[in-house]
Amino acid sequence: MIYTTLTIATTLLLAIPAKANLYPKSLSILSINGNDYDRIIAQSNYTSIVKFYSPHCIHCKNLVPTYEKVAQKLKGLAKVAAVNCEKESNQLFCDRIGISGFPTLKIVKPGKTPGKPIVQEYSGARSAESFVKAVIDKIPNLVEKLPEENVEKWIQDAGESPVAILFTNKPRINPLLKALAIEFKGNIKFAHVQVSDDGEVSAEKYEIKKLPTIVLVKGGKIDELIRYDDDMKKDLLVEFLSQGAAPNPDPAPVKTKTTDQSSTQKQKILKPTNTPITVSPLPIVEKELELIKECLGPKTSTCLIALLPQSHDSTALNLIDALTQVTHKYKQQKRSSIPTFILPESNPQYENLKNKLSLESKAVVVAVNGKRSWWVQMTDADFSSQSAIELSLEQWISAIQLGEGEKKKIPTGLISEESEKILTDIKVEKPSDSLDSSDENKLAKQDEVVEEKYSPEENLQEKTLPEEKESPEEKDSLAEKDPSVEKDPSAGKDSSAEKESREERDSLEVEILPHAEESSGEGERSNDEVSEKTETEDSGKDHDEL
Repeated sequence: MIYTTLTIATTLLLAIPAKANLYPKSLSILSINGNDYDRIIAQSNYTSIVKFYSPHCIHCKNLVPTYEKVAQKLKGLAKVAAVNCEKESNQLFCDRIGISGFPTLKIVKPGKTPGKPIVQEYSGARSAESFVKAVIDKIPNLVEKLPEENVEKWIQDAGESPVAILFTNKPRINPLLKALAIEFKGNIKFAHVQVSDDGEVSAEKYEIKKLPTIVLVKGGKIDELIRYDDDMKKDLLVEFLSQGAAPNPDPAPVKTKTTDQSSTQKQKILKPTNTPITVSPLPIVEKELELIKECLGPKTSTCLIALLPQSHDSTALNLIDALTQVTHKYKQQKRSSIPTFILPESNPQYENLKNKLSLESKAVVVAVNGKRSWWVQMTDADFSSQSAIELSLEQWISAIQLGEGEKKKIPTGLISEESEKILTDIKVEKPSDSLDSSDENKLAKQDEVVEEKYSPEENLQEKTLPEEKESPEEKDSLAEKDPSVEKDPSAGKDSSAEKESREERDSLEVEILPHAEESSGEGERSNDEVSEKTETEDSGKDHDEL
């Protein structure tokens, strides 16, 4: 492990271009941030292993394939998550949780108090087997281990609560059974029974034909038990056990404490009733041109399209419901989101989209960018629960926003010709080539004004000394003091003094004009030198960037 402070690490990483998450596309590994940690990890009933990393850390990169194997082996048993501590939004969280080097792995086990887990840093070997063993050892055990002769009494003591009993020849409680007990925590009680070699009692009473077998008993009625001895896969077992009770959402909802009547009355007086939060439905594009305008045009940006078949497939409906919840969540948190639309089968573009993109599944969500001519489909979604679907969608959307993942080129014909027609129908007014005489006169006057405005002679004359004029009163007073100066009866006539001053100014202009031209030339040369220098600097800058 490379130990360093987050402050030094952050300072050094500023000089390196930012890199994306190491786990953008993985559905087995949860890519979370500081805001998600409490909801997904700390509040969960499941044990989790969390990797805190930096994309620039070579040890973090080397651990990626091993961590992927860990996620596959722990799927359905525990959560495998990762946090990018280089992201600015995660730096305070990583610092608060005590991350001082990369990679750091922590195992989070649910505590007795909800929301207050037991966190332990992993310091063992960095092999997939070692990681898996360490996490499985931390899975809470909610399963009772019973001898065969106590099974019937245990069922009766459970009363009306449904019970599930695993009959097996293995002495150790299987991690899968522990995970099922967590899934149905508080709703179904679980027991592990190791059947003896003969096993005649259990086989006869509970109709066990092979091992392992799970028996579900509802309301203590053993004669109405349900038996399962097929593939021991978690999704199949959850479906079977759901006949007894519904599984818990993850994380489990917070239970409110019961209060006495007086405190309840005070709460009613002081606190108003909470109004339910309404989630705005996603827009449904029923017209063909509407979809072209929003998503399938030559200049349309990225948008999400969810296909809604007429058969109202449950998987498709669950996917659309999850997409609606995710969109609402992004709006509530003021996060940037991608425009999302529902495409019903009644829209002619429904079949066109499925055929052009070869979409076979009924539950389909695709991202399309008409301007850049690419599309990508969401695949490998986790449909085990509604929260799992939402999490899969969030990770997929996040990967699109970061520009990650492989994109496919939109096939020819999907961007409709009608969309081109819609855009070209907007007429742009061009100025007329023919001008009447009045317009020509106006343009000619404008040209004259421009020529006068930028006349170099005028600019030079502005630099000459201003002409000083004497008033008639000043001349008269001067004539009285100096007899040699005659009074000028006519204000419009030029005096000899004025003629002399004009001659001096003319000679002064003759001296100024060549000097001004020389300075102008030097200015042009300096400008050329500056431009050449700027071009040299710019070319050097481009080379550095490349």
